[in-house]
Formats: sequence, C-alpha cells, structure tokens
Amino acid sequence: MGSRHLGESDVIREDDKSTIEQGSIIGPGTHVTGQILFSGKLYVEGSVHGSVCALPDQPATLMISDQARIDGEVRVAHLVVAGTINGQVTSDQAIEFRPSARVTGDVYYRRMEMRRGSIVEGRLTHQTIV
Repeated sequence: MGSRHLGESDVIREDDKSTIEQGSIIGPGTHVTGQILFSGKLYVEGSVHGSVCALPDQPATLMISDQARIDGEVRVAHLVVAGTINGQVTSDQAIEFRPSARVTGDVYYRRMEMRRGSIVEGRLTHQTIV
C-alpha cells in the first residue's frame, strides 16, 4: 500500500478555509531539526525535531499527515493532525484530530474536533477569546 498525501480537501473543512494562498511542504523522508517559523500553509509529511510555530499575527495553517511526526511544541492558528505530536499544542482558532492522530502533551484550543480513534495523552484546556 503506497503512502497517501494530504490534500486541502482531506484536512480542512469548508468553514475553516481562509485566504491563505502560499504553502510549504516538509516531504516524506525529510527530517528537520530546529525551530520552524512560518506563515501561510505548512504541510508536514516527514519529521521535525523542534518547535513548529506560526509567525505572530500571521494567518497560518499546519497540516500533519498520518506518516508525519513532530517532537516539539506546536503553536498555530489552524491545525489538522493525522500524525504524531510529542509536545505542547496551542491553537488560537481550530484543531482537528483525524482518526490516526496521536498527541502526547497538553493541548490548548479554542475550537476542537476529535475523530473516533484519535488519541490525546495530556490535558485539554479550552481558551476563551480575550
């Protein structure tokens, strides 16, 4: 069975779409060590050892494929997880956990959707609009 790549229609619901037009990919077989700062869209299909954070006050969507792994903090407005995150997760807009999602760490969210089969081992803390 070949690996399946994430597409926008696979991971973002219609009401979560924004005007983000640019995107970057950390492809399968790619391993990044260090801090990643981004704006726009970032698709992770490989692995990251370090934090993945959106630039302050910038629209950003992070999509993590079912084969991807992030070992570090994740901080972004919109997050779709089908893979593995080991670290604290903070989203000031929306998080979607797909059935294959595995998160070990505390999750801070404003809006969250967990599909059957997804696992979060940590505290879930709702954030209100300030």
